[in-house]
Amino acid sequence: MAYCIIWKESGTILNFSGDLSIKEINEANGFLHGNYRIESHRYTIWDLLGANLSSITEDEIDIPAAIDMPAARYVRKIKVLLVVQEAHATQLCKRYIKTASELISNWEFAIFNSMADAKKWIDS
Repeated sequence: MAYCIIWKESGTILNFSGDLSIKEINEANGFLHGNYRIESHRYTIWDLLGANLSSITEDEIDIPAAIDMPAARYVRKIKVLLVVQEAHATQLCKRYIKTASELISNWEFAIFNSMADAKKWIDS
């Protein structure tokens, strides 16, 4: 698996490719939350279109949702955009949003099947 983080002025894009494990998602999430730039961002896009999430279970996806909870104390409002197409990946994203929404009421979450659609939502 490989990922890269693209820092923009008002947001972040995380691009993933190859086989992806929960450990790698948590690593990217920790790196993102550990960087001061996230405090002023309006959005973060998780581009999972090139990633294989088949080894991740629904129970495991609750971990990044819980990791996000402390970050919500200093990142008060942000849009989290999850870009996926494959059915299992979509189901994982739905579970993440359900869990995260229960823990973090001030963040907005959405799933998209293209980067173009995700980028349109940023300014809405």
